[in-house]
Formats: sequence, structure tokens, C-alpha cells
Amino acid sequence: MKKIIIILAAVVCSVSAMAQSQADEALKEMEKKVKVADGKQTDGRAQLDAALACINDELGDKKDLQRGLAYAERALKIAEAQTVLKDTLLGHTHYTLGVIYIQQNDYGKACEYFEKAMNAFERELGADDPVTNGTKMVYSYMIMQMQPFRGFPYIQEAFYNNSTAPEDKRLTN
Repeated sequence: MKKIIIILAAVVCSVSAMAQSQADEALKEMEKKVKVADGKQTDGRAQLDAALACINDELGDKKDLQRGLAYAERALKIAEAQTVLKDTLLGHTHYTLGVIYIQQNDYGKACEYFEKAMNAFERELGADDPVTNGTKMVYSYMIMQMQPFRGFPYIQEAFYNNSTAPEDKRLTN
């Protein structure tokens, strides 16, 4: 019995050490991305990368949502000023803001940003792109929790415009 307890204690300690190591690596990566973003104030991708690094789940209790929000808002200003067709900075920035607001339990704002992301991806990538349709599904799920009839048409659209399905297997209207 004593051997089993010792083995279990060793396993728990090694799992804890691995989790701490992942958090430390994520923290180093975050600081690196933040440093790059601070040095490139007009680079929207660098700002978005810093925002994503700040909200990385591997950070655990070291996750910094406010800092992530600040970098995402910077990326949004840049994206709104200079996004061109096929550049997904605007869509990804809106999506990231939606994720941040979900983590802050502000579901109304999260839905607002997921809807903006969905519309941006549709303009940037087209209606049948998997990223566009994935965003429609996330937005639809979120909005259906509050207003079911508003979200359902987007789920239908995501299935109608599903580019991952072979042409002859797609849903038709």
C-alpha cells in the first residue's frame, strides 16, 4: 500500500511539473510576442499575435485578458484602416475580441464581435470558405443561446456553403 501511495505521489508531482513547464514556456512566448508588438506599433499581425499570446490557455492563472484586449484593439484599429481583400487580419481580430469577451463573461459583446468576424471572413475569404463557415457556426451557437430564431439561418448558411463537402454532396436550397 505504501508503494502505491509513493508511486501516485511521484506521478502527481511529475504531472504538476509538466504543467508548470508548459505555463513557463507560454509565458516566455507571450513576453516575446509582446516585445515584438511593442516594437512594431503599426504591424497589425504583431499586435494580434501579442493578443493571442496573452490569452493563451496554457498560461493558466497568468493569462492577461486586459493586456490581450489592449493588443487586440490596436490590431483592430490597424485592420480597419488597411485591410485588403484576402487579408484576414480584420476577421481574426474580431474573432479574437469575441474570444476575449467570452472569457470575461460578456456574451453580448462576444456575439457582436463574432458577427463582425463572420461578415469580415465572408468578405475576405468568400461564403464557402471553411473559416467563414466555422465562424458562422460559433456565432450561431452563441446567438442561439439568447435569440434562437436569429441564429438558425446562419447555421443553415454554413451548411449550404460548406466547401469541405464534395460538390455533389452539398446541401442545396
